[in-house]
Amino acid sequence: MEKFSELKFADSETLEIIINVLGILKAETIVDWHKNNEVKRIITNKLDDYFYDYMSEKEHFIDEDKLKEILDIIMNLATNNNEIFEK
Repeated sequence: MEKFSELKFADSETLEIIINVLGILKAETIVDWHKNNEVKRIITNKLDDYFYDYMSEKEHFIDEDKLKEILDIIMNLATNNNEIFEK
């Protein structure tokens, strides 16, 4: 993911982020979540909060436009592979 690699995280940080993003997706998805705009909005907000907190903690900077692009990519991938996350 080119947009993410531009942030120059260490491999261990990247792995930590991926695991946490997957955890958020698994915790928040419900049956047919990918068809429910309110659920997608909630997930996107939780991911946004996670990235904001993570970046602040690690003292990384990411501008809003780049974060929005990353969140869009995550949500598109998750939506296109929705069956992985449905309970």
